[in-house]
Amino acid sequence: MAVRRIAIVGGGMAGLAAAFELTATPELRARHRVTIYQMGWRLGGKCASGRDVQGRAIEHGLHIWFGFYENAFELLRRAYAEWHPNPGQRIRSLDQAMKPHAGAKIGYDRGEKFVTVAWPAAAGAPGMGADGLSVWGAAVHLIERVAAMAAAMGPAPGAPHPLDRHLVAEPHLRLRPAFESATGSDADWLPARLAAPGARLGALEGMRLAHRWAASIAEAPPREIARRAPDIAAHLRGVKAALPMRQGTKLAGDVAAQLVDVGIALFIGIVEDVLLGGRTLAELDLIEFRDWLVGHGAERLSAENCTMVRSLYDSMFQYVEGRLDRPDFGAGTALQVTLRMIGTYKGAFSYEAQAGFGEVVVAPIAGVLAQRGVEVRYFHQLREIGLSADRRAIAALRFGRQATPRRPNAAYRPTAFSASDGLTYWPNEPFWDQLGAGAGKPGARPDFDSYWRDRDKDEPVELLRGEDFDDAILAIPAGAFAEWDERPGACHALIAASPRFAAMVRSMRAVPSISLQLWSAKTSDDLCAGDARAMVSGPYPLNIWADMSQVLPPSKSGPRSLHLLCGTIHSDLYRRPASDARAPDEADKQARDVCLDWIEKSGGSVWPKALRADGAFDWNSLYVAQGNPAGPARFADQYCILHVDPAQCCISSAAGTARHRIKTDESGFAHLYLAGAWIDTGFNAECVEAAVMSGRQAARAICGAPARIPGEDFLHAAPGLAGLCDLLRAGIGEAMATLSAIGAAPPYRAAGPTKGRG
Repeated sequence: MAVRRIAIVGGGMAGLAAAFELTATPELRARHRVTIYQMGWRLGGKCASGRDVQGRAIEHGLHIWFGFYENAFELLRRAYAEWHPNPGQRIRSLDQAMKPHAGAKIGYDRGEKFVTVAWPAAAGAPGMGADGLSVWGAAVHLIERVAAMAAAMGPAPGAPHPLDRHLVAEPHLRLRPAFESATGSDADWLPARLAAPGARLGALEGMRLAHRWAASIAEAPPREIARRAPDIAAHLRGVKAALPMRQGTKLAGDVAAQLVDVGIALFIGIVEDVLLGGRTLAELDLIEFRDWLVGHGAERLSAENCTMVRSLYDSMFQYVEGRLDRPDFGAGTALQVTLRMIGTYKGAFSYEAQAGFGEVVVAPIAGVLAQRGVEVRYFHQLREIGLSADRRAIAALRFGRQATPRRPNAAYRPTAFSASDGLTYWPNEPFWDQLGAGAGKPGARPDFDSYWRDRDKDEPVELLRGEDFDDAILAIPAGAFAEWDERPGACHALIAASPRFAAMVRSMRAVPSISLQLWSAKTSDDLCAGDARAMVSGPYPLNIWADMSQVLPPSKSGPRSLHLLCGTIHSDLYRRPASDARAPDEADKQARDVCLDWIEKSGGSVWPKALRADGAFDWNSLYVAQGNPAGPARFADQYCILHVDPAQCCISSAAGTARHRIKTDESGFAHLYLAGAWIDTGFNAECVEAAVMSGRQAARAICGAPARIPGEDFLHAAPGLAGLCDLLRAGIGEAMATLSAIGAAPPYRAAGPTKGRG
């Protein structure tokens, strides 16, 4: 059997996942010869990290893995099981590398106030066993968590909740079908007192009742769920009617009411559009998520200001060009993310790395690939994809070789082992002593990662299909080839030859971001208040924070805590042409100015104990390795970066853009497959899970494995259509009565334009 030569362009998580699956078994390794071509000196993409001269782990940004990341966790679990690291390696298993993250505080009122949310432990562990992706099961968990979060926004435990002062009128009328059909244990969820005429219950109690009702039929056949779901939705409409809010006016300042309002709209939308309507994710993605919520009964003010909605947009970076006044998230993808995030997590809601991501995520995967014989050619930046004469197939890959090893015929060795803390690490700059003439000279060291670096000295390298490779996987970030400044990029030939590929590229919306790492001379207990050591929806633009002190190596004289912050930020620097050498300096200055201003004005949101008596930030809280500078000068020893390099920008999931995404085997060109969080994976959000899914899908398109990829068909299979057909078979009259009971509104009810949307 002829060996199939696979060229993977890009060594981020998508490219690594593709290589991992293509070489997963001895049989596959005998069939494939896989080579990864990577710009610069390290692998991992947005999960890359590197150690600086002080030995500190410098991250691309703040990364938290959610408990529903089935594919990412499975990949990493398998890598650790197969890896043969240095004998002194301290972290040798997934359970050592990623640990559950504690609760977080979620901001509201423009990040000036917070509510702390603790997520209960769930069964199982991500990446192990059946994924258990059930739309109804996720909806049940959604209602439960909304009720719990709303309760947490109230007074002390045991005291009456303000929402329960608002009584749901005549609940027995809506619950009568349930009373009549419930027998034995099926009736345990239903308080007997509600059967009496004139019974009353509070709004929060009504939410909890809806959860118990929905959970009581979780194991029922789809037909039974479809029959009962409208009754539960009708009950929730009664709960909504009791909420203290009026359209077009301030929502009584009640953030709990906003949350319940949105939670009810989410549940009703699931019933109407998914379980009964059978509408596809592609259809739902044509409408903006907040408009979809309003279409299913949410108040406009709730949809725009609710803590759950804001934290969703913030954590998934769904702001076009990083502008807070342009939030835009396709409803289908937003619903999918919400249900997966809240309703299908395993073990913990989220997990945090116990060392740098390059050390605990990328290093074991790269180590396994090396053991399997996968070759990585570093310092290869894609310049152009060439097509055949008929423009139907890929013909060539053209690179610029950024650097070559100093020793002839020697391979670049990208990692080293730190005996002091027992970790294999990537440096934050290349090992200059391994590189050839000129590259390692101080003062002349190029930034190989930068879009704006001087490329004139790169050596042209051309690979021809049929001679050097048989198939290629394009796995670089979309921003690296999207033509933001309208100048030809690496995929210009593809854009010119394929209207569909061009439509995908032109529909992309870039999202710049900013990240900050702060090392402190004080412990987290000396800086922070309360148990929550993470934040989302805090003050803009660094509105996401996590205490990452566990990453620090033990030291008596070094920093005592580490804090990472990030968020989206408006900037158009990513549109600057590659020839504009001023862009990096402008980005650095903007990052520094923004971070200094944020610390002075909002640092107390994460470090309340770092404020002086006069309310000013105490700059002595920052750790400095040498000397003792005063005031803001201490910031010079911290690390901040504005992610405006096109390859580092995220790609949003704005309404109407998902339909333009292309699946891995639909590039339109023979022998070319696509991988990255920017393709149509079935889970079209910018995150490591989507990147890993795309790499696995590319491998499957080439070799047929893995056969099943968790999450790729969640909400895509129109699960409610069968239920609706069952209802119709049971009798047209019954079906119409059921749909009437829910008070079903048109799925895309006309809703006014969202304030601030572009």
